[in-house]
Amino acid sequence: MLVCLLLVISYLSGSICFSILLSSIFGFDDPRTYGSKNPGTFNAWRKYGSIFGITVLIFDSLKSVLPMLVALALFNEKTFMLLVGFFAFIGHVYPVFYQFKGGKGVATYLGIIFTLSPDAGFFLLALWLVLAIIFKYSSLSSMAIYVASPFVLSFFVFLSLTSILILILISAIGLIKHRDNIMRLLRHNENKIPTLLLWSRK
Repeated sequence: MLVCLLLVISYLSGSICFSILLSSIFGFDDPRTYGSKNPGTFNAWRKYGSIFGITVLIFDSLKSVLPMLVALALFNEKTFMLLVGFFAFIGHVYPVFYQFKGGKGVATYLGIIFTLSPDAGFFLLALWLVLAIIFKYSSLSSMAIYVASPFVLSFFVFLSLTSILILILISAIGLIKHRDNIMRLLRHNENKIPTLLLWSRK
């Protein structure tokens, strides 16, 4: 019963879209009405600058971090902790509160990665930044995180086969959520990052 309750709470936590919620609180436009129409971190970052974007990033990451830490404290089992993080990720990309139309899960997945291994988290974050500097595509950098993460986490942390399969499933879902970006990249009309970190408050 406790296991099921924690999984449900994790999914509901993931279903809270902080870019939409915080935009409403601060009187900003709904992120589903501008830019890529994606209710995620980077679309909000593009529109309202780095301070707002980082705030959304932190809250979207905590959606997976907090339930995972509770799972670790209660059960002290990393595979179950990852499963709890997976439910938060599913909540973010398929939120029950928003007709199952959510973001692409990058921030919530980064929360999962950092909880499993801060070293792997910093490595993958550095990879994102390097690729963003070179190619100027946030979507390409994010997809690289999804592709590389199972290998990088396996290097830094001993993972069970079940954990590896969960990570591969998360990566597959993350890439599927980027399918429109993939098509735009192939057509050479994907939006580039206008200013690398968008250090403006707007």
